[in-house]
Amino acid sequence: MTNPQHPLIHRRYNYKISLRVLHHEVEEPLDGLFPYSKNKVQEDNITVIHTTKLAVLQLSVDRGCLGCSAIHQAILSAAADDGVSATHGSEDENSLQLYWKNMTRDNRLRTGLSYGILEIQLMVRKAGSDETLVNWTINLDIDCTSETQSELFDHPFVNNDSTSLNYGETGSTASLVDIKSWLSRCDSSHTICRRADVPLPKRVLELKILPDSSKSAHEPDISVRLVEDITLPTRYACLSHRWGSATHTCQTTKSSLSDHLISIPWAKLPKTFQDAVSVTVSLGISYIWIDSLCIVQDDADDWATQAAQMCDIYTRAYVTLAATCSSDSDEGLFRTSPSYPFAINSGLMGLMRRRRGYLVRRVPEHPTWQPDGLRQMMVTELPLLGRAWVYQERLLSARIVHFTRYELYFECAQPEAWTATCQCGHGPGGAWGGGSNGASGTGQFTDKRKYLHAEALGLLVRNDGGSRGKLIADIDVRRYWHQIVTEYSGLSISYDSDRLPALAGIARQFSSAHEGRLGRYVAGMWDLSLVYDMLWYSREGSMLPRRDTFVGPSWSWISATGLVETATACGRVHETDLEVKDCRVAIKGLDEFGAVNEVELRLDCFLVDGILQRHDVSNLAQFEAKGERARFTPDYSVHEPGEHHLSVESQIFCMRTGFIWGGESICLFLKAVDQGGNRFERIGCGLEVPASVMSAWFQDVKERREIVLV
Repeated sequence: MTNPQHPLIHRRYNYKISLRVLHHEVEEPLDGLFPYSKNKVQEDNITVIHTTKLAVLQLSVDRGCLGCSAIHQAILSAAADDGVSATHGSEDENSLQLYWKNMTRDNRLRTGLSYGILEIQLMVRKAGSDETLVNWTINLDIDCTSETQSELFDHPFVNNDSTSLNYGETGSTASLVDIKSWLSRCDSSHTICRRADVPLPKRVLELKILPDSSKSAHEPDISVRLVEDITLPTRYACLSHRWGSATHTCQTTKSSLSDHLISIPWAKLPKTFQDAVSVTVSLGISYIWIDSLCIVQDDADDWATQAAQMCDIYTRAYVTLAATCSSDSDEGLFRTSPSYPFAINSGLMGLMRRRRGYLVRRVPEHPTWQPDGLRQMMVTELPLLGRAWVYQERLLSARIVHFTRYELYFECAQPEAWTATCQCGHGPGGAWGGGSNGASGTGQFTDKRKYLHAEALGLLVRNDGGSRGKLIADIDVRRYWHQIVTEYSGLSISYDSDRLPALAGIARQFSSAHEGRLGRYVAGMWDLSLVYDMLWYSREGSMLPRRDTFVGPSWSWISATGLVETATACGRVHETDLEVKDCRVAIKGLDEFGAVNEVELRLDCFLVDGILQRHDVSNLAQFEAKGERARFTPDYSVHEPGEHHLSVESQIFCMRTGFIWGGESICLFLKAVDQGGNRFERIGCGLEVPASVMSAWFQDVKERREIVLV
């Protein structure tokens, strides 16, 4: 039996030599020396995996290891932040794996980083819960902080570059210097990001620094008041924040407008507003736009007018400050996160011993555009980014500074010009792809999202001075829009009636850039590409109910409750299968990109009737006609009781679209809304209907039928 004072640790060494991936596994003592030099690590791309128990790490701490103590503290701090229990549990709990992950040569070249990270995987339970154990993953950064640059005595996986130590206090002077540096670099080298002085929005907050003689010792040195109709071009900032109870106590209303035009008391401003004002003034900007104060909240006409201006307001702003980790406006922008320093003596063969300093910190989880990763982070890490209204604020803003729990993060339209857009130095998308607990966040729509949006709008300029936008194919224009639909569809919103208005700014941009290609905006879709736009499907249709209130027509993705995707790349094989005859839209209000009252789509199509079936294994719906069955994805939980319930054996219809994807046909499934008439609503989408089944269903259907979709 192993002596508990000298436990063995299972270590696996992975390395690559001459394109061959090799590994060996050993049971080694806790104090076993690392067998490879730094040069060997870099040459062979060595990764070491330690498998043990959290209690063993605690044993090392008890025996006086300062490095293990710092790592242990960082683990417990991160567990507290994430609401999980990382205490020493039973024999089955807290199985611990530590991955020393060295950067390969290709990764170092791609990211500009010269070091790796320590990945921690731990079996945990959510705090205060008896739920099943889950795998919890965090990443730690270990930096060398000593002034001496010699790497002679350092562990191969320690980052010796002490220049990237500035994160962990987002309200510090050093953090403000980072913001100024990012903006200055962007102004000097990014043509599509830089912002000239512009006329201000209808209303903005004017910020003035007070002379010392005009304030008491306990008052701030900034005066705030609302101003209107300032025509002199200048710069202004925007605040992107999540409303809460604090915001509702600080609004401009019809009754408070006149007072706010004189002054807004500092004490009345929620903490997030105060912090945003302070940062704006520190950047040398005298104006900031905050929605709750710059729109008269109980004036429906003013709200509608200003909401329609969101596109210009955020697009023209010099910078947007985002309270990304705050759930309420009273939580503020700034955070201080822990780091754990330690020092050890180093020496070699009797040479003079020197004191080397190190710092252990959690690698922050970076904002992502990838829907699944974002939804995992938005509860505790990035609550702001889960809001539908914030999506267009983030995409429309030329430059946005995210104030997160651990650091500042900067987004602009040309992120590929940076080696890192964050204070921790691990670059866009996170050091391991972004997203807590392994959520995916990499890829072009994460790393270059705003750049691709600029490309979609034709804002990128070729070397010959021409607009690159004219070179974008129609399918790419649709692809860009469908990506927006996917990212936006899964976000939360307080009022369903705002779901179209909250996207209106981006729709307005697309309309201006591609009016000839897209045509009129129709409830989240475009009338010149409706046959393509209708090929959306709900990823969660069998689990989510249909909305009780009308937001848009059943054939538009805006009617779906959860995340949707679109079969953008599928080929059209039968152009005459589906023809749009007319589309009638009744707009709610004055904004053609805002909410709608009613939308009807008149189509000529091939239609066949059948019955609804259920599939016991996949819980997907099935359609049966003429003895042939095929599965489809419901737009909502058709089996749930209520107004939209469809029982097994109910009559439903299949509409042929003329599209094929992966060798199989795409169909839409409908139900009649008037018995014996020609009015239908959509209930689902079939993406994998075999050609043989399609032939059987439609072999006797020779003529198209005119129907109305609502």
